[in-house]
Amino acid sequence: MAGKNFDQNNKAGAKFSIYDLKYIVMEGGGGKGAAYCGAIKALEQLISERFDAVEMEGLGRRKPAILDYYLEGGDNTKPIIEGLAGASAGAITTFALALGLNSEEIEQVLKYDFDNFLANVDVGKYRMINQKGELSIGEDTIDPKNHRKIMGEASKFEFQFDKAETKIGDNSAKKYKNELILTVFFKVISDGIDSNLPFIKKILLKLWEMKKNEIPFYNKLPPKLVKFTEKILEKLGFAGALRLILFKIILPKKTKVPINFSGKCTMAMVFDRGMFSGFAVREFFMDLVIYAATRETIFYRGLINYFENKIEKNDVLFDKSISVTDIKLLLKYKNTFDIADKNRRINSKIYEEEKLKNVLDLLSKLTFKQLYEITKVNFGLSVTNYTTGMPLYFGHEWTPDFIVMEAVGASMSIPPAIKPLYNEADVMKTLLDEIPLKVKTETGDGEVFIKTDGTFDVKDYYFYEHIVKMALAQEMEKDGDQIDINNTIEISGFLTKLRKIVVGEFDHEKGEFKLIDTDKSKTPVEKKVNGKKYIVDYALYKFFYNATYKGLLVDGGYRNNIPYNFFREKGDKNELDNILALKLDGSFPEPLMEKVYKEVAKYIDIENVVIVSGYNTDDPEIRYLMLQLDNQYSLIREKVRIIFKEELKNELKLEKEIDKIKWKEIKEQIECNNDAIDKLTDKSIDYYRKNMQVVPWKQPKSVFNMAFEGYQYGNEKGQIKDVSDYSHIISLYSYGIDVYDFKMNKIKPLVALSQAKAEEKVKEFFK
Repeated sequence: MAGKNFDQNNKAGAKFSIYDLKYIVMEGGGGKGAAYCGAIKALEQLISERFDAVEMEGLGRRKPAILDYYLEGGDNTKPIIEGLAGASAGAITTFALALGLNSEEIEQVLKYDFDNFLANVDVGKYRMINQKGELSIGEDTIDPKNHRKIMGEASKFEFQFDKAETKIGDNSAKKYKNELILTVFFKVISDGIDSNLPFIKKILLKLWEMKKNEIPFYNKLPPKLVKFTEKILEKLGFAGALRLILFKIILPKKTKVPINFSGKCTMAMVFDRGMFSGFAVREFFMDLVIYAATRETIFYRGLINYFENKIEKNDVLFDKSISVTDIKLLLKYKNTFDIADKNRRINSKIYEEEKLKNVLDLLSKLTFKQLYEITKVNFGLSVTNYTTGMPLYFGHEWTPDFIVMEAVGASMSIPPAIKPLYNEADVMKTLLDEIPLKVKTETGDGEVFIKTDGTFDVKDYYFYEHIVKMALAQEMEKDGDQIDINNTIEISGFLTKLRKIVVGEFDHEKGEFKLIDTDKSKTPVEKKVNGKKYIVDYALYKFFYNATYKGLLVDGGYRNNIPYNFFREKGDKNELDNILALKLDGSFPEPLMEKVYKEVAKYIDIENVVIVSGYNTDDPEIRYLMLQLDNQYSLIREKVRIIFKEELKNELKLEKEIDKIKWKEIKEQIECNNDAIDKLTDKSIDYYRKNMQVVPWKQPKSVFNMAFEGYQYGNEKGQIKDVSDYSHIISLYSYGIDVYDFKMNKIKPLVALSQAKAEEKVKEFFK
């Protein structure tokens, strides 16, 4: 217990004490989530200093993670932190924590080149989980009955552990069709422009006369771009030039997404629901599970404990072909299976270990129920069902039989970059006697719903869904909740009650679900529908519960970006006991920006004069101003570099002799890391240009940008309910890191600063 200087008396005075902390939730935000590692460092220290925290055994030489402490006098396998939940980037980080990784190991995860997610288009292919709950490769087909395009399974998916990644490949026919459409599209447009060029010029000149105070778009183009355009027109023709300008200039600039746009990617976005297939995401999370299993984490120790005790349950996890000795072989790869190494599988040679094949197969199918049994931690996610547009929760109390890594992959599938995951599997397995072949009525034998071949009429689906909602409304009324039938089956509607009926209540003391009497889980609907009274039984409830989770699953942040209500119990309208939520709100603290605004203002003043002139390079004064513009940019850049270096030094508080080496390394990174400095410089100019020249409510906004922001940042459906919630929320700064900044190695100083500030803010919060 040495070194535990945290004063227990602080508990009473703090707005939220570290002694109260049981649940941690993290918001989505793409690359901004790099800041979370700093917050985790602070939490590791604060939890270790608790007088009642005891370090678990079997850690080896690892630094303890937040899940490596239990309460003194309590279960020595049950962590103090009972639950973790997240969306998108928050889902990635909380999953790493749920697997037992510490801040040092998560820093290693951040060294992975996440640009690999944006490498493979795999035209016409997408991730899928089939009806049996197996990993599959999906592909659209044509329904022979009505000739409509439908989603379906192309083949099974199997990890190729002897290769860096599992190769998928394009649908050749679809690839050819997409390229043909794109070629025709640009040909038609270019022919139209070419033949009507004189007319278009006249129209633009007339518009110029009508709006003398505005500059037409073509006049705003920098001279270099105009000359470049003239050259490519000569070489490529109109069609080729249009493709180049669209994919290399307009789309990257407008979307602000650092993706290598191409015709192939863009056609995939339009016709395939996303630019990149997402199989690289599946590969990464598989390897993240292996990474956690090859070191002394709570996940590894839990696996050993599970098999040592030989708890024979009716569960896929209990596989007699796997021994404790086999699992212990995983530690052999602790130093060679490096998550940051793209060739980690090949270099570690883990695939050569014959006795690990069944273990790796087990890990690839790990469900939420199994993860909970291994770690005793309630891990949850928010995911959006894009097919229905509804927010959903995933976790062992919601989706016990769903594969964990696939849910995490879905939660961070940011559209339009990464294709959704298509799911046909039941999230709670259905037994043969639980298939609703017939829907019961008060009189008679009932009505046929599911046919012997497993199909049903779509009109029956919607009719019986209505009947189920009527039954749920009746059951909810017994609890004092009034809800209209016109509401939907999702987390803020009928889904919570439906979950309690189908999955059951979880007994946290015993660590298991209370037994459900399926015979008693039936509701006679009081009102007649079309002259009949229906009875909704357990089988029908379960069918529609599973159906809610089927379809295209995407970014959890799209509908529920900070899912701390995952841990909010019914009735807690204004309190979030024991929950800490971390949000990714601002780029920079305003006082920091104020230091550079003076130089930025001069730059903007010069820029405005140049813009109004229409970039008239024939005017010597304008040519001089354009030169001044470059000089002023250099001044801003130098100012940013100095401020940034000082800010980083202050935040990191590197004072000891050993820290001087670290500071020297970071200082060198700042001096040579042009990407980070350029990014900060451009951010400060762009922010001032957009926000400091016009009154906020007078600024116009593009619908295009609005749509992208909706995807990137989500909305508050299912999120903040009351202003008192903010006493449980810490808002972190990203210091210029963007949603789509996937190459962390290129912006190390920004990552270091955002993490240092996050660490400081968490410590201040619990002071």
